[in-house]
Formats: sequence, structure tokens, C-alpha cells
Amino acid sequence: MKRIIFPLIITSFFGFLAVSCKQDTQSSQNQGTTLTPSQDSAVAAGTVVPNTKSADGKEPPVKQFKAEEMRVVSMDGLDLEVTNLYAGETVKQVHCKTVGREDEARYYFNSMGKVSMLDEITKNMAGEYVQEIFIYVADSLQAAVKRTAATKADLEKAKAENFKPLPNDIRADADKISKKGFTLKVSRD
Repeated sequence: MKRIIFPLIITSFFGFLAVSCKQDTQSSQNQGTTLTPSQDSAVAAGTVVPNTKSADGKEPPVKQFKAEEMRVVSMDGLDLEVTNLYAGETVKQVHCKTVGREDEARYYFNSMGKVSMLDEITKNMAGEYVQEIFIYVADSLQAAVKRTAATKADLEKAKAENFKPLPNDIRADADKISKKGFTLKVSRD
């Protein structure tokens, strides 16, 4: 009986030791996949380069956005901090923030280089944040949506309401807003 149990205990001990050693090497390999300082600096610079390949090694059809350096542009009596966002070589979005105020706007461009959507956030006299979104299709305004919330973060959860812009509102004219967006896109100060 001792001849059977003792070798069984010894082999099970070596088997347990081999399994635990293999787990240690796997965990040390997994620890090597954490972010490196070069990746952290790329995130801070605004260019995020995640693993974009699918399981079969193909690249996705959508290119990653890359932010250009911010510049200050004077327009309509305001100083705007303007940043172009590129997909490849094409500007797909322009982000504008009014210097010294919390107003900001995002111009989204279609494949023809015209504004397809304008998303503006302002703070009203009551201290609430107001988001107005204008959607343009085939050179005409299709929808205008407004949201109001106590904080910027709450705007996403706020109920959206359709509204009609005033007749003298430049945002109601797709051609004029595309010219303004183009000016912001290419302007240099």
C-alpha cells in the first residue's frame, strides 16, 4: 500500500508545482501588456492609437481622428480657440471655444466639405447650459434640436426639443453656416 500511495503523492506534488510555475509565467506575460510611457504621451497629445486590427488582421474602414494644434481666431467680435480634427488628411470636425467664456461649437463636415451638423453649447443668463444642434442635409436645414440642463454633463441626459430658429439666425442658412465653418477650418492667425 505504501508503494502505491507514496509515488502518487510525489507525482501529484510535481504536477502541482508544474501547473503553478506555468501560471506564474502567464501572469508575467500579461503584466507586459500595460501602457508604456510613449502610449501615455500619445494620449496626452490627443492622438490615441488603440489596437485597431480585427481578429483576422484587417484594418477598420474608419480612420482614427487626429487633433491639430489649437489656434486662436478672431471672428464676429470674439476670440475663438479653434482645433481641427482630421480623419486621414480630411478635416471632419472643427471645435471652437470662446476665449474667456464657456461657449463652444462643433462643426461636422460631410464628404463634400460642407457643414452637415452644428452643435453649440452656451450658458444662459439663468446659469443653465443650452445645447442647440442644427442638422443639414442637401444644403438645407432639416432639424433644430435644443436641450437645457444645469451642468454640461447633464446635457446628454436632458430631453431634446425641436425648435425653429429665428429668421435672422445665420445657423438657419446651410450655405452661410458652411462658409463660416470653412473660414474657421482654414483660418490662421
